Amino acid sequence: ALTSAVNAYCHRHGLVTLTAGTFGNVMRFLPPLSAGDDLLNEGLDILGQAFAANA
Repeated sequence: ALTSAVNAYCHRHGLVTLTAGTFGNVMRFLPPLSAGDDLLNEGLDILGQAFAANA
């Protein structure tokens, strides 16, 4: 349930993530290999906001 909500939040904010694992309890963050520090920090900020909004 939490992973689905976090995944949906990330997608709405332009961050590509996947849920995985036998019980759907794993989040996968998929940054491009060519991503610079600014883009990685933006993605991690979105991920943090997603957890904060759904915790």
